[in-house]
Amino acid sequence: MVQAFNRRGAGPRTKEITVHTLEDDEREPERSLQNGVLQGYYVGYKLVNGSSPYLYHTVPVNADTPLQEHVVTSLAKFAKYSVMVQAFNRRGAGPRTKEITVHTLEDDAPPPFNESDGILQGYKICVRTRRRRDDFQEEIRTKTTTVLKTTIHGLEKYSNYSIQVLAYTRTGDGMRSDPVHITTLQDVPGQPGDIKALPMGPSAIIVAWRPPLHPNGIITKYTIRMKYKEEKKRKEEIMVSAEQLSHVIKDLQQNYDYAFSVTSSTVVGEGEATRSVTASPSNDIAARIASFNQQFVTKWKDGLTLPCQPVGFPTPQIEWMANGDDVEEGDPLMTVQEDGSLYIASVESSDAGNYTCKATNVYGADEVTHVLIVQAPPSAPIIHVMGTSLSSVKIRWRIANDGGSPIRGITLSTKREFEEWRTQEVSGKNNTFVVDDLACGTKYQMFVTARNRIGASAPSDILETRTSGSAPIMAPSGNFIVLNSTSVVLNLTAWRDGGCAMTSFVLQYQIYGQQDWTTVANDVSPSIVSILNPVAPPRRSATSPGTTVSSNHEELSRAYEHGRRHPLPLLSGDHDVVAETPRTADEL
Repeated sequence: MVQAFNRRGAGPRTKEITVHTLEDDEREPERSLQNGVLQGYYVGYKLVNGSSPYLYHTVPVNADTPLQEHVVTSLAKFAKYSVMVQAFNRRGAGPRTKEITVHTLEDDAPPPFNESDGILQGYKICVRTRRRRDDFQEEIRTKTTTVLKTTIHGLEKYSNYSIQVLAYTRTGDGMRSDPVHITTLQDVPGQPGDIKALPMGPSAIIVAWRPPLHPNGIITKYTIRMKYKEEKKRKEEIMVSAEQLSHVIKDLQQNYDYAFSVTSSTVVGEGEATRSVTASPSNDIAARIASFNQQFVTKWKDGLTLPCQPVGFPTPQIEWMANGDDVEEGDPLMTVQEDGSLYIASVESSDAGNYTCKATNVYGADEVTHVLIVQAPPSAPIIHVMGTSLSSVKIRWRIANDGGSPIRGITLSTKREFEEWRTQEVSGKNNTFVVDDLACGTKYQMFVTARNRIGASAPSDILETRTSGSAPIMAPSGNFIVLNSTSVVLNLTAWRDGGCAMTSFVLQYQIYGQQDWTTVANDVSPSIVSILNPVAPPRRSATSPGTTVSSNHEELSRAYEHGRRHPLPLLSGDHDVVAETPRTADEL
């Protein structure tokens, strides 16, 4: 067997094959069997299951080695050949060896192209990607090619992708390969999202920035460039760690103007700088906020801190508002921290919305607003029936709230009356589904649950429905029963199936005036005619709807379908059941 491996591990094994090593002494016929001096060999080969005869190469004897070799070229690629060898001397050829079968190898040639069904037309490369860490909605890109190597352009830098390949013919697509997961390489990052420079006193300025929208890799550091406006040639660079998003620069001169910009770096290099902002150290500082307006996405039931870093002198007063309402002191679920930030414990879906932090002192005011998105399990789906058939039910569902995260899948549960629940998975992209392979005219219960990356929803209400069709419909007595002096003919084909295929009839009789029923036959085909032959003379009469007969028994035929039975009054008497060729009512 053979097993391939790469840096991630070993793949599946091939099927085992059995081979025999050559015997050392059988490199050429024994001297006693050569019947003279060997002149050479005929090497014959042909395609297995082909119509062509053997083709032969004449190979002279190589006297320098007892092991004779010959290479046959110009064979078909990835084909099965039968090979045999004959030795010959000057009097003629000897017997052939046993045939052996060999395969030629595959090649990297492109697939053949023509218009016939089953011939490869090309390949489709399917690329699945997740654009951002907080965006779990996957996209699919497909590229079609006719060669075995291709380049996929337009991918994002330092992003994860899974790639699958399928072959297709004129009649449709084949199965996809197992996915291969790759990460594109890092590059220099984009510029940081924004920058602020705010005075903190007579000799200090705080510089704050947002991380780059497109990091294009792992950020390794930020570089703050400071320029003295009064001394144009004087510049300084301050490097800070990738975890920092603000830095206080001290020992500056009061009332001097300083210009600042920030860059970010990856292992590849330094990216583009932010715009330049100016600030001057001062004694009297209006209230400002070093934090930025941000959007926060958090999971349901998690804790979260919304930043608000005030600066100014005198120290600003902080006020928080949640969706227009003041955050009250002492609220156990929302607490204003000493640094001005707001901590929300165990976030609920109802906490989503806008949160505004306002800083105020005697010289001015400033505010920032954060948008909070709470990702929770989806709301319970609402399900209803779109239509039914004899063997299927089409349902539709609606999810009022996806919980702030895309629906990843739907679980459908179905239950036939008196049986256990069964579940099956449905793509989260669907909102309709056809439940098939159901029994005709049967009651079913169904409900669905939806799930996103946070969890599963509550189940929908249980939907009760029934497939189309009904129990068999009793045949009119005139078409069903034919009487004579010695027998009763039952035309079972006169029953109507109610839309569902009838499986069998059960024939029973009851002695007149008694309660017990006796079974005549319990698996009578609905496509035959059954005959009951009374053998005892009639003793009393029994009247049934639309039919008057004389007999010593009253017999009823009952047809069973989905648990229901329909009694019919029949003739009385001892009986035999005889199968006949089906006949029409007229023939009866």
